[in-house]
Amino acid sequence: MAADADSKLGGVVLCRAGGHRLAFPASQVAVIEVWSEGGRPIPNAREAYALPTQPGRLLLSDTGDGVVVDTLEVATESADLLPSPRVLVGGAGGSLRGFLSARDQLWPVLQLADFSLYLAGLEPSGAGR
Repeated sequence: MAADADSKLGGVVLCRAGGHRLAFPASQVAVIEVWSEGGRPIPNAREAYALPTQPGRLLLSDTGDGVVVDTLEVATESADLLPSPRVLVGGAGGSLRGFLSARDQLWPVLQLADFSLYLAGLEPSGAGR
């Protein structure tokens, strides 16, 4: 990814799924609400790591695409988007935009709608694993 105007994030939603980190540009998140099993049928980020589903927080885009995460924190400060190494381009169904450094850790930054679509195509945890 080349450095351009898209390389600065105005804010991010830092999330966890199990012990894993992931982040979404805050501009892509229209709604945050509590989610529990039996709630809306939305893909759960835990599926990407073959972890069982559990209650968490639902992030919805303005297009209605969403992802459930275990926990989240909204970071309002600007952050530099670091490019993805070529070997990772196309990762997570093409939803990987790059990385950012926050809280002294590296976080993958994902497109919310694209990651939701990627997760929807995965087998449920425990099925064939």
